[in-house]
Amino acid sequence: MARVQGENGYIKSYRSLLDWEWFTDGNTLRTWIYILHRANYEPSRFRGYEIGRGEFIESMATMANNIGVTPKQLRTALNHLKSTGEIDTQRTNYGTIVKVLKYAVYQDTD
Repeated sequence: MARVQGENGYIKSYRSLLDWEWFTDGNTLRTWIYILHRANYEPSRFRGYEIGRGEFIESMATMANNIGVTPKQLRTALNHLKSTGEIDTQRTNYGTIVKVLKYAVYQDTD
């Protein structure tokens, strides 16, 4: 069987996203969608760090480049998401761990 794009996973997206306070802020919205797609769906380890479900580790430069924003725009978007309780971050020697605080609420199927 041929591999169809998208077979390697998905995220749930709720219609209430349209009412979210950051929906009209393009950089914050793109950053949020990127974070949801990058977050681990199961725990892993990276160079001595436990990266939990709903978390990932990446350099700020790589993240900004992948999202298509400047580093300053990324910092602003991350600060928006932190201020409203969507994420938390932790800097490490290998990058920044980004944690989706309510990952189970956003992504669990039950």
